Amino acid sequence: MSESSTAKVALLSYCRYYKQMPYLATEVGTVAGCLADVLTSDGKLLFEFEVKTSLKDFLSDSKKPKHLIYDPMPIIWDSPDVGTKQNITFNIINKHDYFVAMVGGTPVRTFKTPSDAKEYLDNKYIANSATPNMLYYVIPEWMWDKHNEKLINTIHTNYGIMTFIDSNYKNIQVKKKANKIHNLSVSHKSLLVLSKRMSSELAALSLTYYHQNCNWFSLGKKMESTLKIDDGISNFIGENNLF
Repeated sequence: MSESSTAKVALLSYCRYYKQMPYLATEVGTVAGCLADVLTSDGKLLFEFEVKTSLKDFLSDSKKPKHLIYDPMPIIWDSPDVGTKQNITFNIINKHDYFVAMVGGTPVRTFKTPSDAKEYLDNKYIANSATPNMLYYVIPEWMWDKHNEKLINTIHTNYGIMTFIDSNYKNIQVKKKANKIHNLSVSHKSLLVLSKRMSSELAALSLTYYHQNCNWFSLGKKMESTLKIDDGISNFIGENNLF
């Protein structure tokens, strides 16, 4: 099993059985067309986990467009049609009969008025109830031991770092605690998306298990005995506190 898959197995158990999260799934669609490796929620807040198993992959993650949206700082408009955020330029271009909203030199949408374009950009590129309240990078323990200073110095100050050793969620440790990106409650739409992904994963797992066993009754019994884990787990290494 790959390190990435191992991390996801550990994370799902960690969030469900240790943190008692009722919502959790992998590969969930988020803002800016990106996927969250693991997304969880307690019904009030939203938590995203990004699994990185190499330094190169970790350092390149900052280029993802979602981080521009996760940033709670607004766009700074230096003039009515030019703004900046995280060194990215936002422009509103007049095309005579319409206006184009530009992000980093790329057109994203057209509008009838410049004020509509500006309002769209201001609302789109800032943290809101559809973005996670916290984000953690999850890396192998060896990666932290070798690169911890570089890792800390290259991530946003609000993001946290966790490590894993194997698929045992008791071995997950919080190395850098995340700060809240925002304090808004998770949106109903985000919970619906997360729930749909949970259902899809359960259906796929059940279908796979069914074809392996060829008996629906034995499937249910075997899944029950195989997947049942004590919900009252404690005594974690370092007694980590995620939130």
